[in-house]
Amino acid sequence: MSNIEDIWFVSTTDGQYKTITPTWEFQSLGWSTSEGASQLLDEYFSYASSGFFASKTIKSNAAVIPVLRHFRQEDDVDAQHIKENATQLRLGRLRIIMGFLNQHTSEKSWLGAESPEEYSEHIPRLFVRDDATAEDQISGLLSLVYSGAPSQQLARELASERLVGEMIRKIFGPHCPYWTSVPQLVDSDMTARHGCLPLVFFLLGDPDMSGDAVMTARQRMAGALHRTLTFLVLEHHKGQGWRLDRELTESDYSVQLNESFFVFSVLYSRQFFRVDVNFPVIHKSASTQRYEWRFINAAVMERKCKAPLDADSRLAVLQALLFIEQHICLLKEELRVAM
Repeated sequence: MSNIEDIWFVSTTDGQYKTITPTWEFQSLGWSTSEGASQLLDEYFSYASSGFFASKTIKSNAAVIPVLRHFRQEDDVDAQHIKENATQLRLGRLRIIMGFLNQHTSEKSWLGAESPEEYSEHIPRLFVRDDATAEDQISGLLSLVYSGAPSQQLARELASERLVGEMIRKIFGPHCPYWTSVPQLVDSDMTARHGCLPLVFFLLGDPDMSGDAVMTARQRMAGALHRTLTFLVLEHHKGQGWRLDRELTESDYSVQLNESFFVFSVLYSRQFFRVDVNFPVIHKSASTQRYEWRFINAAVMERKCKAPLDADSRLAVLQALLFIEQHICLLKEELRVAM
């Protein structure tokens, strides 16, 4: 078990202290996974905008996820048959919501059988994990789905960014201190709160953000995740028995990082929802011909949204958040960090 307070300064062989200071590289949609990236990253995001977080083609690319049978009931739910108690009312509403979202997937095949062992571990477990997050997933789903009335007044009152933000808080609430959220882009560098090692960073952007503002936001979020990626690098060094001041070699370059060593940054507003993945790689410098660490920030999803949020957008956002939440569950267990 590691302590996050130790990750900035690590002693070297000469008794001095140094930090890891890699440069950042930013990639747009359609990027190719870098050499040295994990195999899971290559499988997960090799097609970028047409991968698991597909936004433009969500109907054909929503990955099947395991869901409990009683949430997959296909029969129409008639209100008069629902018993007058909160449990039955909620179950009935969830069945309607799940069925409604399922109608917006290819061949209506989004909801899979409830046997998690039949799925890769990075596929979300919707309401079927053994931990206590099912209630938070349910609350998040209920908060996202609202009346789609086209009233402009209603659209303003139920602005999509508020709904997405509420869903984020409910789904990721149990994972404190492994995520952080900032309500707006600020001029100064954004840093995670004390005692937090963010595996995902959420930022609420302005509705009319330009391309330059989006890039600035990506850079600021990357800066906030720098400490996390530094920690992943130190974990890799520790796993290989390397000191921090090790002079990296070509053979080190060929050593595969843990396939789960990547984290997310999410920028959302009334007009869009976008996800970037952030991960470390060993890179050979063209100028010095030396091997060094480099941090990569690469876009994996960018979806334009409108208010009220349409069904395809709701499904795209839900799918992305569920994948991110599942990854946090896996990575925090892998790291076992002492806060």
